[in-house]
Amino acid sequence: MRRSLSGVLEFVRCPICGGELIESDGASVSCPKCDLSYPSEGGILNLTKGWRTSRLAERVRNFYEEIKFPNYDDSDTLSRLIAKSKKSVLARGLDESVPPRAKIIEIGCGAGQMTNFLSIGGRFCAGADVSLASLRLGREFADRGGLKNVEFVCADLFSNAIAPEYFDAAIANGVLHHTEKPFEALNKIGRTVKPGGFLVVGFYHKFGRLKTKITQAIDKLFPGAAYKLDSRLRDSSLNRERKRAWYMDQYRNPLERSFSIARVIKEMEKVGFEFIRSLPSRNLFPDENERKIFVKEEKPGIIEGYFKELTG
Repeated sequence: MRRSLSGVLEFVRCPICGGELIESDGASVSCPKCDLSYPSEGGILNLTKGWRTSRLAERVRNFYEEIKFPNYDDSDTLSRLIAKSKKSVLARGLDESVPPRAKIIEIGCGAGQMTNFLSIGGRFCAGADVSLASLRLGREFADRGGLKNVEFVCADLFSNAIAPEYFDAAIANGVLHHTEKPFEALNKIGRTVKPGGFLVVGFYHKFGRLKTKITQAIDKLFPGAAYKLDSRLRDSSLNRERKRAWYMDQYRNPLERSFSIARVIKEMEKVGFEFIRSLPSRNLFPDENERKIFVKEEKPGIIEGYFKELTG
């Protein structure tokens, strides 16, 4: 049975010109202005055709086509996904903070665990990524679990593929630090959010990443050493593919950057967003609302903020 494209057409646009797309034959969409068509492959609209990227960006895309990060476990079910997601402070906080019927997009969703999890609460969730192979895993899981209000689209975050001011919240957790121009991407993603909506971003932390960088250096000298040094790679509950995906993402990624929370706050304010809170908090004495991620936290002073970032 062919999957309808009507749900996707509400929030996607031509990646080249930003114009509205129309359904062509039930298996593709087209842009009348650019005279280009985009296929639907396995229930996933592919909007990467005609969009040119740099050689480095293409390397990153090919990298995630191969490793499909983050991957699912062999025994993943809907109940198991819920249980695992609720162990995450961010996922649990979003689930408790975003109301039913809200529209959410996750940029750089990978295999779509967060996208699928948040759709369970009656929200409409869209996942976008450049890796069609990863998106197929998310689509297959959603179909097996009977998740109806979730869509996946293959698109470059620098393109015009996502409609402006359509979503109540946009999530970009763990993707922007793998781009050449992360804060230009931040601005692009911010445009997809309605006025009054929320933008949730996650970057590698400048100081918190130091341990991983040391392990990266050791692993380059002694290939495979990270499997003994990284506690996640020693976790017997993870299958071989998930361990490999984690190893490749953390220790063999072709591009990564890291930033301080203060820098990210500054860049978010430049694109018109007000700082609400960070996870973990930059305050020495965090308030009791850490799990209520859309409840405003008092912004720390410069000295307090930097001290907390340095000490963790």
